Amino acid sequence: TDMHSMFYDCHKLCTLDLSNFDTSMVTDMRNMFCECSRLKTIDLSRFNTSKVTDMNEMFSLCKNLQTLDLSNFNTSNVTTMECMFHGCKRLRTLDLSSFDTSNVKDMDKMFTYWRGLLCYLVSHGYAKHLRERDTLKVPRFFYVRMSVIGTMEYAEKPNK
Repeated sequence: TDMHSMFYDCHKLCTLDLSNFDTSMVTDMRNMFCECSRLKTIDLSRFNTSKVTDMNEMFSLCKNLQTLDLSNFNTSNVTTMECMFHGCKRLRTLDLSSFDTSNVKDMDKMFTYWRGLLCYLVSHGYAKHLRERDTLKVPRFFYVRMSVIGTMEYAEKPNK
């Protein structure tokens, strides 16, 4: 099943109730919400993503997105996450600690063009922006280097 570009470029879309979507057979979510510039909240906590292999640009250029619930995402079969959160300038908290990225081949530009924040995938751990409200939790196998107006802050690695 393919949800590729399902809501792509829906600039006027302000709210979306996806609680009854059956995504159990979906393999492609590429560009699914790409350029939904008015969406502020997306709750995908009920999505079954166990068969998904492509999440390329899934939320790319959702520039007003502030809340994104991916708490139950199963990413164990995903191979590409390129530009997945590209341009999500208003996201202040993003918890990816449940992500299994062991099969991901491409994470290029996954977090590019966040306001005042450049992220590069490096190794593993937990990363925190210099401002308290801007946090990013990532899987154990990598951590994020952040550059904010020339200042670097490296995250502490978890004690595990």
